[in-house]
Amino acid sequence: MKKFTKCLSVLVLLALLGTMLMGCSSINSSRAMEIDQKEQAAEKLLEEKGYQVVSSGGKTEIYEVNRDILAHPHYALIWGIQKIDADRYIGKTVETYEFLVENHPLLLEVAEDVGRVRVWVLFCEDEVLGGYTFPDYDEPHYGGVYSLEGETLEEVTEMRFQAWRKNWEQKYQSSKQ
Repeated sequence: MKKFTKCLSVLVLLALLGTMLMGCSSINSSRAMEIDQKEQAAEKLLEEKGYQVVSSGGKTEIYEVNRDILAHPHYALIWGIQKIDADRYIGKTVETYEFLVENHPLLLEVAEDVGRVRVWVLFCEDEVLGGYTFPDYDEPHYGGVYSLEGETLEEVTEMRFQAWRKNWEQKYQSSKQ
């Protein structure tokens, strides 16, 4: 009887352990499915625009939108070229997914030696907010990013850069100052 009780105890422990592991596994797989669904939605969006997705870099960044973020030059340019009001997303979390694409209109505007464009698609919750692009140069290059469609900040905002920057800085001046 003692042997039977020990065996039964071991089997019950193994069953509990297996159930716990399966529970963790389903949590992780549902999280992976959620990420995969966003990445798939982003890829579908790019393909609908006529871009050929060569590769995916997956999720590259997660951050909470706030005035300090929007005041930072890097994020100011990214948010400045979106066709949405950044104020609506203050306090919300944004996820960024990266892709390498071909057949992008930006390729017509840049040097002949560039054959691909890097594209980042922005998500808030399950909504695609927009994105930004930059040519995939072999060597480091500096400058602003382009809209998802390859437009400059001036084309998107219909403002000269200096006027746009002044307005943006007044609106989102860092709270650290």
